[in-house]
Order: sequence, then structure tokens, then C-alpha cells
Amino acid sequence: MCWIVLGHTLLVALVDTDNILEFIFVYRQKVLFMILANGFLCVDTFFVISGIMVGYVFQQIVENETRMKYIVYVLHRFIRSVWVSDSFTRSPRLSPALIVFGAIYICLWPQLGSGPNYPSKAPDEDMCRETWYYTVFYINNFLPMDKLEQKTKSIKILFSGCWASVNRSESEICKHLPICEGPSPQSPGLRPSEVAKAHYQIKSGYRKIGVFLALSFAAGTIITSGVISYENNMAEIVPQFITDGGKIADPREYYNYFYQRPYCRMGPYIVGLLLGYTFQVTERKIKLSRPVVVIGWILSTVTALAVLFSPYSSFSQHRIWYNWECALYNAFKHTAFGMSVAWVVLACVTGYGGVVNVFLSWKAFVPFSRITYCTYLVHPAVLYLFHYSLKGVLWLNMWAVIVHFLGVLFISIVLGFFLSLLVESPAIQLERAVLRSLGYY
Repeated sequence: MCWIVLGHTLLVALVDTDNILEFIFVYRQKVLFMILANGFLCVDTFFVISGIMVGYVFQQIVENETRMKYIVYVLHRFIRSVWVSDSFTRSPRLSPALIVFGAIYICLWPQLGSGPNYPSKAPDEDMCRETWYYTVFYINNFLPMDKLEQKTKSIKILFSGCWASVNRSESEICKHLPICEGPSPQSPGLRPSEVAKAHYQIKSGYRKIGVFLALSFAAGTIITSGVISYENNMAEIVPQFITDGGKIADPREYYNYFYQRPYCRMGPYIVGLLLGYTFQVTERKIKLSRPVVVIGWILSTVTALAVLFSPYSSFSQHRIWYNWECALYNAFKHTAFGMSVAWVVLACVTGYGGVVNVFLSWKAFVPFSRITYCTYLVHPAVLYLFHYSLKGVLWLNMWAVIVHFLGVLFISIVLGFFLSLLVESPAIQLERAVLRSLGYY
């Protein structure tokens, strides 16, 4: 979450800085700046974790033959449910907070700031009026943003970060793949033990087909990403203002054709889905030898660092990548990074996480985890509110970015807390009460 806010802070600050060319020229030569320049990979962590939770719990529903009918489950997920806590309590988190915050943001914008650059209405109000139903039904990542911005003369602020939630909801069609059940054997001539054995064999066969289909989806995502990247001559990272050769670039094509499309981004989600399925069928009892653990940690660390830092040679213009190199990197980067994250989860869950597991299990993270989504939702509005209120331009350096980031993060956490307390939590309790009254709990 902090990585996302830090990256967005830099991107928005670059719009209002007076030394953009100097800033990028200086910092693109620093290897560690790739953490920000290639920080878009952090969203893959969100996809992996979402896939793990959905894969684990949906498999649990099938195994236990829950009373929750499928249509109720679909409606429940449409309200944007996620699975939280060790008991995997179902709770709607996304839609209520998104809709309520959107309405408050649009209505209060004129009273929240002032200045020569401050618009009289929310900068994306016209776009929200034009496309609100795309967001409510979670398909707004297919909007052609460049054409809409020209048509509505506004920009995408409020729902700029919602594409990740949209991708996750669209990727959930894959949750059925590894848990194909097949028909149950029904024969009066079979003893109970024979019925159980036949049922297990049918189940096992259909599950293998499901896993194969899930892997096929992942392979299709890799191939599709590579082809789209190659055909559209896309850069190895999201082009923001400066491209190879120092030309001014418009990154909207990258977003429209590649970055926000589910068929280019569902690779990490499928990785998480398969891992969650594995946790369920093995009851999280996975034994690994010491050499396997060591090799796993080495490979996951090297892979994550390679994906994050390998574009440095091209980004710093020491050696500009060819189109086929960019396509190859774009094809594998998200799935590879997702696999590295999945290994960390696997190691921590099965007792091989060591000090990493101790840190990630720190209880201080628990209260912040409750408001992460609401913080994610409000921080773009906080960023743009500040920048539209400026009466001049910024002179940017890394310390300015860090101080700006800490301020935006703190304000977003506070606002996210109140949004969660007043909207998200009541929606959770309301849905639980309704489902309990219907007998689904």
C-alpha cells in the first residue's frame, strides 16, 4: 500500500514540477530509482493475495457443500466481498465504500480548496457522469481513457486506482478452473467404500483438468501480453512523460492496451488461485526439504530483483532495449513477480518463512490491514486536492517527494479510517445479518 501511494505521489508531483527534465535526468541514472520507476509491479502482490484467498475459500465451500447457493455467492461477490480473518468471514468491502466516497468527493470538491488552478467542480465530475455505470459494474478498465478525456474535458482521478479491483473481479472467472468436481457416482450396487473411492477418482480427474485449464489461462496471459507489447512497440515500463530518446510520451496507450486489461494482468491472480487451492487440498500441511527451501528463497529473491531492476539499462539509456526484448519482458514480468510473492506466502504459511514470517506476522499490521482498501481508495483524491490548491509549481527532489508522500499517506490513513468506520464496517455487518436471516451462515 505504501509503495502504491509513494509511486502515485511521484507521478502526480511530476505534473506540477518546474524541473521535470532535470529531476528525471538525474534520478534515472540511479539504480534504486527503479523501485519507483518500476513500482507498478506492486499491484501484482494484491492480485496474488486475492487469488490465494478466493482459491482457498471457494474450494472450502465446494468441499463442505455449503448451503450458500451459487447465485447468492455471485451476488455476494458482486457487492465486492473479500475473505478476511482466520475464520474467513465473508464481508463486502469494495462497492459501498467506493460509491459513498465517490458521491461525497463530487459534492464536497468545490468547498475543499481554492486557488488560481483550482477548478470550480471536481476535475473528473463530467467523466464520472459519463461512465459511472462502468465503475459500478466493474468494467471501467475497458474504457478508452484518451477519447473520454477529450470528450469530457476532464481527467480520471477518483476511480484511477479502481482498475486493480476491477481486474480482480474479472479474474474471478478463473476460480472455477482448478475445482471442477464432475458427477458423483450413483449406483445402488456399490458399497459405501466403493462409492467413496469412485467419487475420489472422478474428483481427482476433474481437478487435474481444472489445474491444466488454469495453467493454460496463465500461459495465454503471457503470450497475449507479449504479442500486444510487440505489436504496439511498447516500452519495458509504463512510460511517464519521458521515453527513450528524451521524447515526451503519453502513457495512456500503454494503459489502454496493456496495463489495465485483465487478459494481460491475470497471471499473478491465477498463481495465487492455484496456491490457495493447494493450501485447501493439503490442509496447509506441506513438507519441504531444507535444500528445496533454500533454493526456493534464492530463486524467488533473484526473480523479484531481476524483474524490478532489469529495465535499468534501458531506463537509464545506457542501452536501449529492442522491441522484442521489451515484449519478452512485458510477457513474463507480472507472472514472474507474482510467483516470487507466492513463494513468500507459501514459505510463511508452511513454517519456512523465518524472520520474514516474524515480520509479516507482526500484530501492529492488523489494524492497518482493516483500512488498507479505504486508504487506497481515497489517496488519489488527496493527492489531486493538494496539487490543484497550489498557487505555484514545485521544485522537486527526492526529499520533497518523501515528505510529500508521508503527508499524503497520513491524511489518507485518517480518511480511510473514517470511511471504513462509517461505511465499510456497517456494510459488512448488514450483509452478515441479511445472510444469517436467510440461513446462509
